[in-house]
Amino acid sequence: MQALDAQRDNAVIGIKMMLEAWQYHFDPVIKNNAFALLDILNRFGDRIYKLRYQLETATINSIVAEWEEKHSDKISQLQLIDWVNELKTSNQNFNNKYIARTVQLSEVETGVLASARTASTEAYRTLKQHIEAHALLTPNAEYDQLMAKLSSLVNQYNLAVTKYSSTEESGGEDQKPESPQTPS
Repeated sequence: MQALDAQRDNAVIGIKMMLEAWQYHFDPVIKNNAFALLDILNRFGDRIYKLRYQLETATINSIVAEWEEKHSDKISQLQLIDWVNELKTSNQNFNNKYIARTVQLSEVETGVLASARTASTEAYRTLKQHIEAHALLTPNAEYDQLMAKLSSLVNQYNLAVTKYSSTEESGGEDQKPESPQTPS
């Protein structure tokens, strides 16, 4: 999905750069056509390629629809037909992949993630108990270092989960499965 997103981002950026270049053309017709198309593009924001996935898809669809319905002659005169077709195709390919991924995620068996999380938490606790037992029976600084590193990793994971949870609650990018904290 990232490659498809980058492909459509490059098309948006390429078209914008082409239009910006055409604004300096000596022929007033070409210059005005570039201004008109760029004006439409800019109405949707300076950084379309930074929008959330679905918002970017809808934005690109709107831009292309307006260009094709009202300004196909300008696109043709500026020789941007291939660029616009690339933008449409890459946007549609991305959207198809995004929808397929969403469907796939919705079909994940309920409870699989929760049971895997429970199993991994139990395995972690067992490992921790074994390391603590070895450290008690054979005192060694390496066991203490290993426990410190494991604790640090668990803390980093818990911080990431907390940060992700707050992003998700505020309407962040993709909605991902819930990831509760792993008890240490």
